[in-house]
Amino acid sequence: MLPLKEGSYVVGKFVEDRRDISSNRTYVLLTLNDGMVYKRVINNIKETNSLLLVSDNALYKPYEIPIDEVLELWEFTCSINTQEYYQEELKISSIITMFNSLGVELKSLEKHIR
Repeated sequence: MLPLKEGSYVVGKFVEDRRDISSNRTYVLLTLNDGMVYKRVINNIKETNSLLLVSDNALYKPYEIPIDEVLELWEFTCSINTQEYYQEELKISSIITMFNSLGVELKSLEKHIR
């Protein structure tokens, strides 16, 4: 679950009104068929009555979910790491690799927006 470290706790704010869902923000969703997921959301409710869920991890492809299948929605507010970073994770080469990976993911996300 990039860019969060494995074992991190995600803190969210409950979204009471689905009209308050902002595109390109991350949410924890409790869904009818997929259970609990943490995804970046593109709000397509007005167009297709659905949400496009995009993972920040490029290994997972985006997918749409009908808004009626969303049981609960929590907007990401912060995360709490429970593990220290290893020295190799903090090397400039690792950080550059992570930013390059995020750049590719942002370009992919940008295509979905347009």
